[in-house]
Amino acid sequence: MQDEHIGNFKKLFAEHKLLAAGPLRDPTEFRRGIVVLQVPSAEAVRQCFNADPYVQAGVMHLEVYRWNTHAHGIDIKHVDPNLIAENRILLLSAGDNVGTGKWPRVARKLQGREHGTLEGAGQFREVRLYPGTQAESRLKAALDRDTAVKSGKVSYQLMPLWLAKGTLGEARNAKQ
Repeated sequence: MQDEHIGNFKKLFAEHKLLAAGPLRDPTEFRRGIVVLQVPSAEAVRQCFNADPYVQAGVMHLEVYRWNTHAHGIDIKHVDPNLIAENRILLLSAGDNVGTGKWPRVARKLQGREHGTLEGAGQFREVRLYPGTQAESRLKAALDRDTAVKSGKVSYQLMPLWLAKGTLGEARNAKQ
């Protein structure tokens, strides 16, 4: 099943639909991953996974979001699909006290290499991707000081994310 699962990703990459994919280490031990596709609709996302054996068998389920981002920080030209790099993903959710109105500005100085708001039926409202692991303690400290987080309007999950080396431009940036 794993070979067919990866084979589906390779097919989507060859079709220029797949920008990034990788597993997350969720502290709750919930198995999840992230897949960033460049397709026109949520239905197109679902079609991309019709052949995935894990989805077919009900082992994995899709939670589809539209990511409002420019995706300039995702590099598909300089990736090394044979090497994996550990990165960080920050998922921001509406907390218990979010109320109505505008989404709070959360630690804006800490924008990731790639960031944007999310639209979808799930719990997440914003995602940010950070290359490498060095900034983790600085990110947590800044988020814990943030007024929207402290007030309960926003909650966050900061987790390890593995992507093909170079996806977040870390190799290219190191050479500059």
